[in-house]
Amino acid sequence: MVIFKPPMPDLCKASSSPLELAQVRTLVALLEESSVSRAAAVLGQSQPQTSTTLRRLRVQLQDPVLVRGSYGMVPTAHALTLLGPARRILADMLSLLNASENFTPLTMPLEIKIAVPDYLSPALLGAMFRAIRAEAPQATILLRAVHSESEGAELLETGKADVLIESVAMPTASIRYAPLFEDSILSVAARSKSGKLDKLSLADYLNLPHVAAAPASGLRPGLIDQLLAQQGLSRRVVARVPYLNTLPAILAASDLVFTTTTRLAQYMGAHPALQVFVPPVTFPPIHYFLMWHERVHRTSEHQWLRGLLHRVLAAK
Repeated sequence: MVIFKPPMPDLCKASSSPLELAQVRTLVALLEESSVSRAAAVLGQSQPQTSTTLRRLRVQLQDPVLVRGSYGMVPTAHALTLLGPARRILADMLSLLNASENFTPLTMPLEIKIAVPDYLSPALLGAMFRAIRAEAPQATILLRAVHSESEGAELLETGKADVLIESVAMPTASIRYAPLFEDSILSVAARSKSGKLDKLSLADYLNLPHVAAAPASGLRPGLIDQLLAQQGLSRRVVARVPYLNTLPAILAASDLVFTTTTRLAQYMGAHPALQVFVPPVTFPPIHYFLMWHERVHRTSEHQWLRGLLHRVLAAK
């Protein structure tokens, strides 16, 4: 019996002339985003520039790469077979470029992709951005939302994220992790409820009208509800909001209560109409971890990024 094995796609032989590294990078962005405009944003380019590269790719690959579908652009079957090899080429080239001892983030046009959960404090993100801008002013920073543990692992596996900050460590044979910082739980409500919240019983607290942060995807179970369920408890959630930036105004104008991590609660508590209080529940500490893929572990760029994040976030 003869078993047919299709050949692996070779980007270097895809046309009469090999692809340049910039074209490979654009190809990856186009296939990951399925959109010329979104790919251009990821690449830090203008849309016409990305469109020009797409036209050249179509000629060199002898394939449309992206075609119109019912809900926008979709990759062709042939182009999808090139995505894996293209990602590996980019990762290998990054390792080669950063093998030099002359790595200097101050002058290098880095692309930094960081995946974070929705409940990470904006104050921490602000400190992180400030530190990156100070040490690598030519860098482009892309913040990616994480809606599930499996999605976080996929972002690292596919190279869509350089690092992942999460409250659940998920090491595998290819994913490394290190402790980053610890947080606790507090609640936030309008100051008009002052005098009623510090002496709440457990039953009264659980029966308050709670608002929960619910990501737009609906994939991630709420952190607070997970922690309560571990103790056999449940609260009365009367509203779910996918956008954390709307919560201070909602809480200030309503009788709702929001329970979240201490850093986020204190950040929101700076609003003059809001107060922070300790809920009558013994919540365990929340441990945050920094995770990354094995393929970038030894690159100078990644070692610098991990060191910076530890210095900035572990001290907060």
